[in-house]
Amino acid sequence: MNDFGERLKKIRKGRKLSLRQVASASGVSLGQLSDLETGKQPNPQADTLLKLCNFYGIQKGRALELIEKANKAADK
Repeated sequence: MNDFGERLKKIRKGRKLSLRQVASASGVSLGQLSDLETGKQPNPQADTLLKLCNFYGIQKGRALELIEKANKAADK
């Protein structure tokens, strides 16, 4: 799991939401959410990131920082 996926999962669980609930409310597929949280898909595409940021109320710049940090860690 990468930093972005870990944080995404932590936010979801902190709000006591299931993957299915987030998928339904955000417009991001259940499979894609699962892949993001587990690190199978390390980074979301821009439209997915926007949907998740809007749903969770996360500043887009902060989410991009997490993705950049995860990419750097993966390169090591």
